[in-house]
Amino acid sequence: MKHLIVYAHSNAESFNHPILKTVVNVLKEKGDEVVVRDLYAENHFRYGNF
Repeated sequence: MKHLIVYAHSNAESFNHPILKTVVNVLKEKGDEVVVRDLYAENHFRYGNF
């Protein structure tokens, strides 16, 4: 199965980041294909561009 996870959190040290990593790891262990789009890492929220 293929998964696209859209992640948007301004703090990479938040509790949400380990949850994201866990979900990605579990899906990959099952043999699924996972793509993560981190909107903050890709600067989609810089200068109010959202």
